[in-house]
Amino acid sequence: MVLMKPHQTNRKTRQQTSRRTPPQGSRQPEPPAIPLAAALANTQAERQTWGPELRRAFDERAALKRYSRRTQKAYQGWVRRYLAFHDWRHPAGLGPPEVTAFLSHLALHGKVAASTQNQALAALLFLYGDLLGVDLPWLDELTRARRPHRLPTVLTPSEVRAVLAEIPGTPNLMARLLYGAGMRLLECACLRVKDVHLETQTLMIRQAKGRKDRPAVI
Repeated sequence: MVLMKPHQTNRKTRQQTSRRTPPQGSRQPEPPAIPLAAALANTQAERQTWGPELRRAFDERAALKRYSRRTQKAYQGWVRRYLAFHDWRHPAGLGPPEVTAFLSHLALHGKVAASTQNQALAALLFLYGDLLGVDLPWLDELTRARRPHRLPTVLTPSEVRAVLAEIPGTPNLMARLLYGAGMRLLECACLRVKDVHLETQTLMIRQAKGRKDRPAVI
């Protein structure tokens, strides 16, 4: 048996303690992300929280605000993800801390774009403000997704002609309308013959964004 001197024992204990205890200021590992896929698959819990009554009230309120079907579907998807993130608790029992946690999770773990996070925030503001009658305060601790600073890619007129020349048939006509009239893809797909005015070189776009009609120059 080998006896150690007191100062050697203290030195060895300090070394072991320093190995086990991380230095102050070191970054701790982030907690694992909540598995949203497993929570969304829990249909029984979903029916209890996001049931017919709440869903019907959601659809009726969205129709009163004249939201498009695509907006309603997108907002419903974000509300489902939000409730699943918090284990399908009723939204009336959740508040600003839970909203902040969900939106920050999207930015930190989901790596979503800033526009995606803003859409999720708009869906939750609609849920609380328009449906539940609860005004959410300013979310000071919200982690915002970063907006990339990128310059848009602009094609020259010759490059545009070369691209359009490679598109055959009906898609070619649609691409020319999108480029020349500044239309959205869904607006072009819903365009009718009677909305094309060749004499004035204009188009009448029906039920555009916000369900408003607007003219466009060909």
